[in-house]
Amino acid sequence: MQASDHTTEHSPFIRDRFTWTAYLLLGYFAYLQGLQGPIMPLLREELQLSYASGSMHLSAAASGMVCIGVFGDKIVQRLGVHMALWGGALGMTLGALGLMFGTQLALTMASTTIMGISGSLLLVAQQTALAHHHGQRSAIAFTEGNIAASLCVMLAPLAIGALLEAGLSWRMAGVLPLSLIHI
Repeated sequence: MQASDHTTEHSPFIRDRFTWTAYLLLGYFAYLQGLQGPIMPLLREELQLSYASGSMHLSAAASGMVCIGVFGDKIVQRLGVHMALWGGALGMTLGALGLMFGTQLALTMASTTIMGISGSLLLVAQQTALAHHHGQRSAIAFTEGNIAASLCVMLAPLAIGALLEAGLSWRMAGVLPLSLIHI
């Protein structure tokens, strides 16, 4: 990531590799956040959970988000933007896998808490990185990133519906983004 202290509002906005990566990470965050609501009736049915137990998952995710809302800037400063960004993405992935494949209430609840913490950390780091990278032109990056997030969050319920229509498990919706990664 390059510092863009010399960027002015009249400089051209450049969508380099880092910018596209930041947009994709924000889209990934939004997609995984968007899965949580639509899968809840399916998870409740499979795990024989009450409505209250199912709704506690969303509260657990929100509690993780609040923690990062309070301490996120300090965590990003301590870890560094790069580590917070990729650590948040890894945490979101692990949390999503735990939610998708968990067979116990304690595991799925812990997984949504991890998703809330990690996803919010990713979000704080992503916004910080884009602001630093694009300087005075960061409003463009924030807008474009939010457009990517909006598109990706809409894909989550569509993916679940398509998987169910195809006779596949809804649980695969959590691993679909991982299939797009080429190492």
